[in-house]
Amino acid sequence: MKRVLLGKPMVMGLLCLVLLGATLSRPQPLLFFMLLFMTTGCAAALLLPWLSLWGTTAQAKVDGESIEGLPPTLQLLIANRAWWPVFMVSAETRWRWGPRDLVLHHDIAALSRGETLDLGQEVRFPCRGLYELVEIRLSSGFPLGLFEPAVRRRQRDTRHLVLPRSIDVELPQLAHDAEDPDSEQVNHRHGHSTELGLLRPYQPGDPVRRAHWRASARTGELIIQQLHQSGSPTLRVVSEVPDREQIGIADAPAEQAIRVAAGLCRQAAAARLRLKMQLGPGAALTDADEFCRALAAAPAGSMPLAPTIAAAAHDMLDGESLAIVVGTAWQADDVLRLLDVPGLEPARLIIFVALPAHTGAEEADAHPLVAGLRRAGIDSRASFA
Repeated sequence: MKRVLLGKPMVMGLLCLVLLGATLSRPQPLLFFMLLFMTTGCAAALLLPWLSLWGTTAQAKVDGESIEGLPPTLQLLIANRAWWPVFMVSAETRWRWGPRDLVLHHDIAALSRGETLDLGQEVRFPCRGLYELVEIRLSSGFPLGLFEPAVRRRQRDTRHLVLPRSIDVELPQLAHDAEDPDSEQVNHRHGHSTELGLLRPYQPGDPVRRAHWRASARTGELIIQQLHQSGSPTLRVVSEVPDREQIGIADAPAEQAIRVAAGLCRQAAAARLRLKMQLGPGAALTDADEFCRALAAAPAGSMPLAPTIAAAAHDMLDGESLAIVVGTAWQADDVLRLLDVPGLEPARLIIFVALPAHTGAEEADAHPLVAGLRRAGIDSRASFA
C-alpha cells in the first residue's frame, strides 16, 4: 500500500503556516480572519470525529445460519450512548474464512441520542463458508473529512455459517434393477407389499405382527416374515471442494461446483430418491441438509476427489448410481484418471460440470471438459452456476 506524502491534513497545516507567516509579516484584518477561519476549521475537524466516536458502541449477535447472497440471521448493532447526536460514522467488519479476510463497509449518516441501528440485514456474504468475525472498526471523518480517527472492537468466538446457494439441475433418470431381498434399499414411503420374501430370526425393533407363528413353533424361536418391497433408486454424490487458491472466491470453479452439488442433493431429496453423499474417504451422509452444512464448512482440500471417489465406488451396491460434481478447472483426461477405479462402471456414472451462469447451451455442449467426457462414453451434464 502506497503511503500518501501530501494528504489533506498536511495541506491544511501548510496553508495555516503560510497564513500565519503572512499575518506576522503584513498584519491585515483579511489575513487575520482567514487564519482564524482555517485554524478553527482544522480544530473542529480534529476534535469532532473523536466526539462522534466517543459515545458510539458496536456489538454483533450471530445466530443460526444463512445462504450466500441473502440477508443473514445476525445483528450488527451500532448505538449512540452519548448526550449528543453523531454524524458520518463508518462501520467496518472484518470476517475470516480459511486463508481469506472479507471486509464489509457500512456508512451511517447520523445517529441521534440513544438511537440504535441494526446493520445486520445489510451484510452480504458472497460465498459459502464458516465465517469468524474478527473485529468491528468504527471511524468518523465529520465534518470535513480531514482527519478520520478509528476505534476497534475485537470479537471472540463469533462464527456464522453461510450455506451454498442451490442451483437447479436436471435430475438423471435412475434405473433400479437390483435384487433387494432384505429391503435394504427400500424407501418405505412407497408403501408395503404382502408378497412373502423370506423368513429370518427376530431382531430387536421388528414389529411382532410380522411374526410367522408356524415357523416359530417349528424352530422354537420367534421367526419374522420379510415381505418383498419395491426398491428405490439410490444416488451417491461426490463433490469437488476448493483448494487454498479457490476457497472463498465466489466465482471460482470449485465454489460453483459446490452450489451445483447442493442443488442436486436438495432436488433429489425432494424427488424422494435415496441419497448417499460422500464426505471424503469417511462415512456417507443420507440427509441433504446435513450434507449442505458439511459442504458450507468444508475447509480447503478437505475432500480430495481421488480417495473420495474410491470410497464411494467401494461401497456402491447393485443398482446404485454415482454423481460427481466438478468445476471447469479440470481437464477431461484428469477426470478420466480419477474414474479409473476397480468396479466403477461408466454406465453408472453421471458427471455434472458447473459452468458459469452466462454460458449458452451450445457453448456448454462444446466445452472441452463436457465434450471430452462424452467422447469417453461418460454421461456428462452441464449445469449453470
